[in-house]
Amino acid sequence: MHVQPLALLSRRFFSPFWITLYRAPKLMETTNDYLSELPSDILSMITDKLDLKDAVKTSILSKRWKYIWINHPDLIFNHLNVFGLDRKKLKKDSVGADSNFVKYVDQTMQQRLKGDDKITSFRVSFVLGEFFSQSIDRWISCVLRKGVETIDLDFLKLYPIYIPSSFKKCYNFPWLLTISEDKGTLKHLRVARCRLQLAPASCSMKFDSLISLQLIKVSINDLQLKEVLEYCPLLENLSLHFCTELTHIRNGDIRLKVLYLKQCSKIKEIDLCTDNLISLKLKLSYISNQELTKFLKSCPVLKDLTLYYCQKLTHLSIGNSSNNTSLMSISLKKCFKLEHIDLCADNVDRLEYTGKLISWSFMKTPRLTNAFLSYLNCVKGRLLTEDVKNLDSNISRLTLDFPMLQNLIFSQEDNCQYFMNPKPVTEFLNIRRLVLPVMPAHSEDILIWARYILKAFPLLQTLELNLDRPFDLSQPIKTKTGIEEEEEKVMKKCHNGSISEVKVNGFVGNQNEVDLVKYLLENLSGLKELTLSPYKKAYKRFDSWEYNDIQASIEFDLFEYECHELLKVIPPSVCLHIERQRI
Repeated sequence: MHVQPLALLSRRFFSPFWITLYRAPKLMETTNDYLSELPSDILSMITDKLDLKDAVKTSILSKRWKYIWINHPDLIFNHLNVFGLDRKKLKKDSVGADSNFVKYVDQTMQQRLKGDDKITSFRVSFVLGEFFSQSIDRWISCVLRKGVETIDLDFLKLYPIYIPSSFKKCYNFPWLLTISEDKGTLKHLRVARCRLQLAPASCSMKFDSLISLQLIKVSINDLQLKEVLEYCPLLENLSLHFCTELTHIRNGDIRLKVLYLKQCSKIKEIDLCTDNLISLKLKLSYISNQELTKFLKSCPVLKDLTLYYCQKLTHLSIGNSSNNTSLMSISLKKCFKLEHIDLCADNVDRLEYTGKLISWSFMKTPRLTNAFLSYLNCVKGRLLTEDVKNLDSNISRLTLDFPMLQNLIFSQEDNCQYFMNPKPVTEFLNIRRLVLPVMPAHSEDILIWARYILKAFPLLQTLELNLDRPFDLSQPIKTKTGIEEEEEKVMKKCHNGSISEVKVNGFVGNQNEVDLVKYLLENLSGLKELTLSPYKKAYKRFDSWEYNDIQASIEFDLFEYECHELLKVIPPSVCLHIERQRI
């Protein structure tokens, strides 16, 4: 039977699809199959856009299509595209799954080797151990002969959800086989959750083109890593995750550009040629103040520095008046023992900080224009009295420490208390964009911070407010009794003509939120765009955030109603955007 490919593929062109055999009507049997008449190169381009499993299925369309897929460049094998199972179902139907997985890969590889084109990438993600070493070695050898550029092997991805009976020992990755079979095309190698079978000391072969190496939960010691690096003279990107046996990283020959160490908890010393290093990321590291300072001084062209949960760091010094740094981006996250930072960096334009309130010393940061701040000191959601004072000091000093700051993001609701505490207004003259999470403690405070912002940011252009509970107080401020004088003070107008764009996330339409929006409309004479979204938005870093969905459909109904009610009071010069879907 000849199935018309055009009728099938045209429904979802270039997208994954399920091909179903059916008896074609007579009208279709007499219709010309224009798609199959296209040149083979064009048909190969079509199958290349499909996932591997769907590409293989095109072989049943007709004789013309039988071998079109065998030039597919990307071979990706995992539990989803082999079995179509989620993890929970795989656990229930796990008997013989590993053998069936290997059998499927074997059959697919045999067919793929008949193709003429090179294999671009080869990825396997499944629980396979030493029992299947011969098959895995054969796969590696085959793709290397086909000029593969990327090999990604993860043999414990589903552990401990699925553990086959055949799994006794981890797979030994054959280093010698990989080097000897490589035709000088392998550029990226990722090996996860296995052991390394290194080449003998007499081996003089090296990888001619490997530029990226990532080892995850691989059992490897200092000497073995040194040998591995000697095989990779052109290596630029090295990532070591959960390699818990490592204590020192030593190799003076390779010239890395990117180094990422994650939870290699025993590493005490890094001795590498750092002349070309542009990015350093340490996560869950126990490197000391002295060792880190020493290492940073040896990195003349370092651009990006990320330190996450480095629990031995108490003092961080970056650059000085006589030895400036080339750093452009600094990210410090949850280094809770950190107490003081000295920063002298002419080129830094981005700072991300998540942690406790600390003392800063910014000797020279003339180009720092973007800052993400998340102060975490709090007890049951409220800052301590001493922390409030420190918060006031830290935020007030931003105008001195970062005189060129233009883009400021706060991620914690507690940080909003700075704008609620009575104090003389500190003007932030260069800030053009402000992102602020709002969760006021008392209903009478609800607009104090808004009025302060309109005064303190005279040149602000974009204001983004991320509302969170308890912002759903049922009673509007104006109708509350007993505090009329305070109400008048809170509701006092404060005109600002520079803000042209306002976005309010987490707006569900309760009265206090409506009062807030109306207050902004009354005071922002230069407002051009107002965006309301019912989705709560929480920034995790400068360019990364998460959404929390609205909790009930009744909130969405209220949101829709209040948005339309606001149209009655929005000036014609203001364009209202209503976000019904997350962007």
